[in-house]
Amino acid sequence: MAHVQQNAGLLRRIRAPRQLRASSGRRKTAGYIQRVLFQKNGVPWNDARPKALLIGRRTFVSTLAEFQGIPEADALRIIENYEKTFSLSVDSFCTDVANWLASRPQKNHRLNFFVDEVGQFIAGNVNYMLSLQTITETLGVKTNERAWVFVTSQEAIDKIVGDRTHQQSTDFSKIIARFKFRIALSSADVREVIQRRLLEKNERGTELLRDFYHTEKESMRTVFSFREGAQNAAYKHEEDFVYSYPFPAYQYDLLQQALHGLGEHNAFIGRHVSRGERSMLEMFQDVGKIYKDKELYSFAPFDAMYEGIRSTLDTGLIMAISQAEHNLDNPLAIRILKALLLIKYVRGFRATFENLKVLLTEHLDGNGPQFESELREALSQLERQTYIRRTGEIYEYLTNDEKDAEEEIQRISIDCAQYRKFLGDQLFGEIIKTSKIRYEETGEDYPFQKAVDDETPRGQGELVIRLITPWHPDADNRTAILVRAMGRKELLIFLPDDASFMEELETYYKTDSWLKMIDANQPKYARIVADKRAHNAERIKSLRERMKALAGSAEFAAGDEEITVNGATAIDRIERAFQELVRRSYPNLKMIKVHYTQESLRNILYRTEGLLEDPSFETTEAETEMMSWIQRTFAASEAITLASLKEEFSRGSYGWYEWAILCTVALLFMHQEIELSRATEILGRDEVFNILNQNRGHESVSIKPAPKVSKADVERLKKLHLDLFHKVNEKKTPKECGIDFKNELLELRKRLDDEISKAPNFPFLESLRNASLQLETLLKREWHYFLEKYTEYADNLRKLIEDTVEPALTFLKGPNVQTWKKIDDWFNENHDNLNELEMESAIEAIKAYRASPDLYRTSDTRHAKELWTSLAAKQKQLLESMRADTARKISSSLQQLEESKDWHSASEETRNAIRAEFDRLREQSEHARSFGTIRDIGFTKANKAYEAALRRLAPRIIGPYPPSQEQYATAEERKVPYGKPILKTEQDVDDYAEALAIRWKELIRQGKHIHL
Repeated sequence: MAHVQQNAGLLRRIRAPRQLRASSGRRKTAGYIQRVLFQKNGVPWNDARPKALLIGRRTFVSTLAEFQGIPEADALRIIENYEKTFSLSVDSFCTDVANWLASRPQKNHRLNFFVDEVGQFIAGNVNYMLSLQTITETLGVKTNERAWVFVTSQEAIDKIVGDRTHQQSTDFSKIIARFKFRIALSSADVREVIQRRLLEKNERGTELLRDFYHTEKESMRTVFSFREGAQNAAYKHEEDFVYSYPFPAYQYDLLQQALHGLGEHNAFIGRHVSRGERSMLEMFQDVGKIYKDKELYSFAPFDAMYEGIRSTLDTGLIMAISQAEHNLDNPLAIRILKALLLIKYVRGFRATFENLKVLLTEHLDGNGPQFESELREALSQLERQTYIRRTGEIYEYLTNDEKDAEEEIQRISIDCAQYRKFLGDQLFGEIIKTSKIRYEETGEDYPFQKAVDDETPRGQGELVIRLITPWHPDADNRTAILVRAMGRKELLIFLPDDASFMEELETYYKTDSWLKMIDANQPKYARIVADKRAHNAERIKSLRERMKALAGSAEFAAGDEEITVNGATAIDRIERAFQELVRRSYPNLKMIKVHYTQESLRNILYRTEGLLEDPSFETTEAETEMMSWIQRTFAASEAITLASLKEEFSRGSYGWYEWAILCTVALLFMHQEIELSRATEILGRDEVFNILNQNRGHESVSIKPAPKVSKADVERLKKLHLDLFHKVNEKKTPKECGIDFKNELLELRKRLDDEISKAPNFPFLESLRNASLQLETLLKREWHYFLEKYTEYADNLRKLIEDTVEPALTFLKGPNVQTWKKIDDWFNENHDNLNELEMESAIEAIKAYRASPDLYRTSDTRHAKELWTSLAAKQKQLLESMRADTARKISSSLQQLEESKDWHSASEETRNAIRAEFDRLREQSEHARSFGTIRDIGFTKANKAYEAALRRLAPRIIGPYPPSQEQYATAEERKVPYGKPILKTEQDVDDYAEALAIRWKELIRQGKHIHL
């Protein structure tokens, strides 16, 4: 507003005269006051108005009094009143601008406002944002767009504040919408301005620099090239170098990125600090002035730019530099801090040693070995005193809060076990990714155990790979470590003592521990925690890669002897060292001359030609060694199993792999040197193949030396085999021949026992059971017994089989058994009838045949069958006769009932019931097989049925008493008690008749009728 009113001819810095002049100007000409003041003071209006209400206040009051025609006291009160009531608002300001434009004689007259650094002015202040928005809108409306606002800003308005809230972003978007036209000043533009306006050279300088460029062009390209993690920018041509000198080409873009990064992280203090392209102009100008008087061909290092923004940076951010300037007597270290601060927030720039060397270079020949040494020393000093932090190869400037956090991290104590675990996990998980390593000479994989430093190995196998870390208690005394490894089958891997790697690993675990303990919600640590996590993630990646590199340069020892190993990669060197470990640990492994596989086992056991006759199948060194161990162990009365043999030859001085052991066993088996058995069963070739071909059940397989037999023994046993079993023994080896004979004998005994179990209880079975026991005893012998001790068993076995076993099997498997089963069944069913057949001699003969111990050897079965047939025929005849007599008796009794007078008077139901009872008796007699049963039916049961029928048919007596039936004496009642079962004399008849008369008369007296 001051500028507007100044253009309107009013006072600029004091409110009352300005308002007074404005109000006066609406009534009278403004020139009057100017003339009066000039007459009183002798000073022009433009010179007097700044002091009008200060040292010239009295003159101004008198002038106002004269102008208004009022006393001076009233004039003073008017001025004081204007001072008290004056206020400035956006609306009044815009109204004044609109009125002023309206008073212009030209109707298209316009008023432009130019505001410098508006972005810095409004940064973070909501009121300033709203005021700018309101002014631009109101001016446009009130002046009909005749007033324009032009603003400048170091960078985009929406990037001017480092951390914006959502509301601030919304407010910025509203402001930006009010500015329709935007023109950007790019880095290329500022580069051209710097070169043309600040770095212009005279003719002599231009000529010298051109000569220098042509001479040192390649050197400059090399010296000012970043190795990695940064964008390189070289001089494009001669003119570019001349115009840019003394600044390297990379500084334009890098400085701009540095300023942007610092701005985004609120590194600057105040809201009006220039930090964009225009601030770059000032920084280049300041540094250029310094280097104007420097030695020609010197370059401005990047850290020199720090002084250009030092006064605008937050004190907490630069405190480390301030402290270093007071505490460190190392100018290079301070320069490093400044350079690291500038690039702290540059995305994508990796502050490695090589890149820092580029940033700090002042002379093309000034970054040699001496400078590198000084640079490393300065970096180490800064890192030790926590001015900076190193993550892998990257260095980083620490702010005050970051330094506090770093010191907290350094105070954390970490157990060395965590470092060992990391190294072990990397070696055995990322470098050696398997639990076995192939031994190239045999083509087999050997398992190994894993260990770090002095910990107990874990895993399978007898071999050990042990990693010796810098944290080993004797890391500085390798001799002590080697002494402890004496006699052990261990491959020692000595990890190089890389101090940088160790420090980095410690830093990782300390930082990780700090991140777990710290409260990330604290404002002080919010950004630091995020950065630490990101850096630690990068650090662990770097550590893993460095671990691979360290393992690639490790040294090795097999047991207590150091070995030299070549190789391109870590795993290549470890595998080669492992070859030496296997070679030294298993000196007897060289006995295995060929590579054995599962197919080798089949070939060994199933060759077409007999091994005994195959001259190409010679005994191997491995066979000899294994056979020697078997004989020693067997002689010591120690049990040998396939599992114990495998264990013996897979460790110790052997280290044979499993297929080598199994195939050597197969070779010994085929050479008739050993025999394998399970329980009491001697294993043949097929069983041996099945056992060796599968990795289970080896604990139950016994091994012992095989006996020696001759060819004659084999032929003799084969002949016996043919004689006894009537089949040819086609086995080729003595062992197979003996096993086959034994198996046939076992099969014979099984058949014999089976037939005994199914046969009837013949007395001769006891002798067969004795024969089975003899066979069982013989079967307990080993296979070679049948070859070596032929004379001890052959005759008895031949006699036993030919005289007993074979006839018995023939008898038991033939029809004779069924014949005897039928005879036995018939005798059991008709046992009660035998006495009445009156064929005692035939019965006794059959019983004698059956009880004979030689029944299976004779034809007695046929004789017994003939006798039994005659017995059965006679029995059948008697049965038919008895059944006929019984049937007649039953029919006669029923006929007598039907002819009685009471039958016709009985009901039909009673008659049918009586008939049914007699039919039942008739049916029973037809199915009965016992003579006594049939007679009982014909006499006893038929009589009882007859008497019962009479009682049912007898009429009831009706009188003054209850009705009653006639009673008949029962068969039991009719029996006469007589002491003799048979009547032999006339006197016997008389005595029996007298007893009968006495008994029956007694029954008559009892009122009972007697049925004759």
